[in-house]
Amino acid sequence: MDNIALLSSKDRKELFQQTAVKMSVLSEAAVEKDFWVCWVLKRLFESSLKDIIIFKGGTSLSKVFHVIHRFSEDIDLILNWKDNSAGDPMLPRGYTQQGKFNEKLDEWSNQFIRNSILPEVQRICDGICSAELSPELPDNIIITYPKAFSDPYLRPQILLEIGAKAAWVPHDTYEISSYTAEYYPRLFKVPKFKIVATTAERSFWEKVTILHSEAHRPKGNLIPQRYSRHYYDTVMMARSPIKALAFKDLMLLQQVAEFKDKFYHRGWTHYLEAKPGSLKLLPPAHNLDVLRDDYQKMQPMIYKDKLSFDEILDDLSVLEKEINVLR
Repeated sequence: MDNIALLSSKDRKELFQQTAVKMSVLSEAAVEKDFWVCWVLKRLFESSLKDIIIFKGGTSLSKVFHVIHRFSEDIDLILNWKDNSAGDPMLPRGYTQQGKFNEKLDEWSNQFIRNSILPEVQRICDGICSAELSPELPDNIIITYPKAFSDPYLRPQILLEIGAKAAWVPHDTYEISSYTAEYYPRLFKVPKFKIVATTAERSFWEKVTILHSEAHRPKGNLIPQRYSRHYYDTVMMARSPIKALAFKDLMLLQQVAEFKDKFYHRGWTHYLEAKPGSLKLLPPAHNLDVLRDDYQKMQPMIYKDKLSFDEILDDLSVLEKEINVLR
């Protein structure tokens, strides 16, 4: 990919334009950003960081498993906490003590990102892109790439969202490629490259437990922006073979729910009820309009299988019933 990154801006622009024409479903700016997301991922998993990070989240569902048709523009990474200075994260603790421990773990993580990860990311950017800590979020690194196109829905930056409070297993090694490499493989010395990512089954139960907690969000407690993506992602995974694989591993659902209750506990989330017989996926009535509007705003990022929000709710109703009768 480096040979493409080192092309003149004019030649790169032409290549991304031609890829967008062939795809016919993504803008030139999206094709361009996809290339740089993949370039950063390749660099990360060839660097000294490769043994302490794992790829997860929406971009992995798109690039690794090809189950969502939503352009996901950032990189979500799990940071291995094995060398943290706060102590053993999995020791039994009450909610108050766990909350205090989580703060210490966050402090260690933020310091490690600033002192160890950021310098390596800046090194691998190698003058082609620039990297800096987010001024608002100390666990995020902003990578700015040389843009040739503008898009009102896409910023010319890639956000590395790095967190230690996420489970390291199960994961596996996968091959991915940029859209440009898929359409013009001969231009790339290595069209595909390897990364390490959480398994699709884990991602499925992660999304399901997000929806379960959202089903209990109190009235007046604001939903984060772009949260409707979790509803879309869950339905798309449920429409794929991933659902059957996840249904065979209810122990993984229990592990995900218990992990979230330990590290992301709030009084209203009810993570421990995220199990067959008591799991909820449908949002409460008082949040439907907000989610519907949020989903409408997200439409430019969905380039295929544009489900209506009502279709999503119908599918989730069926999925909720299916999970609740599992044994």
